[in-house]
Amino acid sequence: MRVALLEDEIEQVERISRLLEGAGHGVHAFSRGRALLNALRTESFDLIILDWEVPGQSGLEVLEA
Repeated sequence: MRVALLEDEIEQVERISRLLEGAGHGVHAFSRGRALLNALRTESFDLIILDWEVPGQSGLEVLEA
């Protein structure tokens, strides 16, 4: 499964990525909402995990988009 992760805290990215990758999933981490939205124009993901409070465009704004 391809997972997109929107998270700006590196410790959280490492922890979540380690757990998901250990279960056999590919994780693509983004620290900015705009970067995730740009990736979604050309890539598809099976699951998107959003942090509500990231710099720039929040997780909620990404969800609304």
